[in-house]
Amino acid sequence: MTEGGDSEIESLSSIVDNRPIPDAERIALEQEQLVREGIVSLSERCQELITLLFYKKEESSYVEIARRMNMPVSSIGPTRARCLEKLKKALEGKL
Repeated sequence: MTEGGDSEIESLSSIVDNRPIPDAERIALEQEQLVREGIVSLSERCQELITLLFYKKEESSYVEIARRMNMPVSSIGPTRARCLEKLKKALEGKL
């Protein structure tokens, strides 16, 4: 590694915040992790639908989601409702 690379690492280490995470932020991060774990417990179809609806940076239309998932557009809403209900049950008592 070059000397310039070493100084960059030293520079980065000087900006690391070693303070404990505030409680509110820690709780939010823990809840986000529980939701991720809940999603993983769902069927692949539900995981994919929830990901397309809520976790993609670019918003997809129901038409695009239906095409990607090979399902009728009219099935997306009811399938979403069932998947979210399953997720809610998976998270009961955890949040």
